[in-house]
Amino acid sequence: MLNWIALFLVRYLIEYHYYEPGRAERALPALQTARYDVLGASLTSIIYVAIGFILFTYFLLWRSTIGYELRLTGSNPEAARYVGVSSVKVVFLNFFIGGLAAGLAGASQVLGRPPAWTIYKTLGNVINLGFNGIGVALIGRNNPVGIIFSAIFLGILLYGARFMQYQGIDPDLTVAINGIIVVSLSLPELYILIKRFVAGGR
Repeated sequence: MLNWIALFLVRYLIEYHYYEPGRAERALPALQTARYDVLGASLTSIIYVAIGFILFTYFLLWRSTIGYELRLTGSNPEAARYVGVSSVKVVFLNFFIGGLAAGLAGASQVLGRPPAWTIYKTLGNVINLGFNGIGVALIGRNNPVGIIFSAIFLGILLYGARFMQYQGIDPDLTVAINGIIVVSLSLPELYILIKRFVAGGR
């Protein structure tokens, strides 16, 4: 619910306090010492940080007691409550881990994305990361390892959209393809929910 407040706050800070001289449409670039090393044309060492975070999340969720409580609460809240799992702790941990992931995603677009190394006043280089992340998570079946492959797949799809225009194809077609994939993956879960609802009604 604070999305719009955060958006306009960042726009205000960039426009009146942290704008780059001569480039009012964006903030001051990150310091040279704060940037990740460039490995290729647009690839930086932030990739190692992202993979490390994914591995950390995997071991946290599938190799720890806390991860078991998180997964149990997500799949069956009543069973989690029955065995004594604190819902308050689970909610806090979910927000904390989600905040870390969101912060890392935002930092990757500022500290790890040449050549601008900055954020634009419109937030055009970060504003859709959350929605793309939802699609990546669904395609990867909410598994940290699966998310690696789904992120690569979606990245290729979005990157290829730039070259589709040269062939006279609307690049928005990639958005539609992504939506079709997400809906297709959601149908089995929807069927299970409807089946449980019908069985409970009987």
